[in-house]
Amino acid sequence: MRPLLLPLLLTLVLGIGCNGETKEAYYGFFGPEAVVLVTEGKHLVVMNLPSALVEGYAGISGLDRREAVVDLVGVPAKAYFGTDESSLAEVRSLVWTLASEGGQIPRSDMTDDQGLNFLQKSAGRLRKTPFVSTLEKLTALPDGLSLLEGMKVCHAYDVGQFVTIDTNTDWKWLKEYLGRWLAGALLLE
Repeated sequence: MRPLLLPLLLTLVLGIGCNGETKEAYYGFFGPEAVVLVTEGKHLVVMNLPSALVEGYAGISGLDRREAVVDLVGVPAKAYFGTDESSLAEVRSLVWTLASEGGQIPRSDMTDDQGLNFLQKSAGRLRKTPFVSTLEKLTALPDGLSLLEGMKVCHAYDVGQFVTIDTNTDWKWLKEYLGRWLAGALLLE
C-alpha cells in the first residue's frame, strides 16, 4: 500500500496546484522583433523576443517567423498584431512618459515592467482618452487596454536579458526552458 501513497500524494498536490485556466497568447510582430502577451486567468506576461531568437528559431525549425514564435512559446495564438519596428519604440516611449508623469518615477529610471503596471492600473481611465486609438494605431492590437484592465497581475520581460543565442544554441533545450520559465512567470504575484 505504501508504494501507491507517493504517486497518489503527487497527483493530489498537482491537481490542487492546477487552476484549470487555459493560457491564451497574442503574438505581435514589429520588424524583426516579436512581443508575446500570454494570459492565464488574471495574470499577464509580456515577453519581448529579440530578433536573434525569432530569426534563429525560424531558421532552425524551418517554419516562417509567425509559426516559429508560436511553436517556440508553446501557446496557441488567439490573435496576431503588430506594425513596424519604429512603432514599438514609439509605444514604449509613450508608455514610459505616461508612467513617469503619472507615477512620479523619473523617466530615466523607468522599466518596461513599471510602464506595463502603470498601464494596467490606469487602463480604465486611459480607455476614455485618445491614447486608446493611438495605441491601437501603433500596435494594431484592438482594445489592448481592455485586456490590461481585466488583469490582476502583469509582468514584462525582455527575454534577450536572460537568453543568449549563438551558433551552439540547443534549440530543443531552449524551447523546453522557455516553457518552464513561462509557467513560473505566470505564477508570480
